[in-house]
Amino acid sequence: GLRTALAGPAACVVVSGPIGAGKTTLMQAVLADAAFAQTVVAKVLSTQLEAQELLEAAAIAFGLSADAGPETGTAAGQQRLGDHVTVIAQRGARALLVVDEAQNLKADALVPLFELVRHCGAAELPLHLCLVGQPELRPLLDAAELAPWSPVISHRCELAALGPDETRAYVEFRLRNVGWQASPRFDDGAFEEIHRRTKGIPRRINVLCNRLLLAL
Repeated sequence: GLRTALAGPAACVVVSGPIGAGKTTLMQAVLADAAFAQTVVAKVLSTQLEAQELLEAAAIAFGLSADAGPETGTAAGQQRLGDHVTVIAQRGARALLVVDEAQNLKADALVPLFELVRHCGAAELPLHLCLVGQPELRPLLDAAELAPWSPVISHRCELAALGPDETRAYVEFRLRNVGWQASPRFDDGAFEEIHRRTKGIPRRINVLCNRLLLAL
């Protein structure tokens, strides 16, 4: 799903889910795949930004100078990023811009990025935009202001909390990875309680199980 989306034509991919659901882990696992060895990844982590500031942050994340020159504005920022994507493509690589905590952005800050992705797609330039954020990102992208840009979004990946059986499988998987051989043993009731207390959120499961094991 997500690997295929990021390996396809230029587009925007959305990854959303609650805090601790594993969004960052998922992205790291996908990008560690050999298929992305020739991908230039830029990450924007601060999203309390206006449109022009977001374009500048993206340029800096790609390694460009913070000085955009005499021209300013979103059009100049888009041109600068588009030119850089062209250079990346000429090297036989792909460009991926990851914007984390994207739920904090305003709709109008996203429009220039969507315009850039659409332009790169029309020019057959390999640019992907990945918006990563909490569940509030979904209604932001569904706002009427962004409706004309919905075709730019090719895939949406929504991470939900784990169910009881998934929680057990997740805990046992992590234990086996460090050599666990059913000792110490968790009975069925323990897994049910872990799920109840953590609500199936992987980060909470990790914290709770670490404390349980330290207390043994």
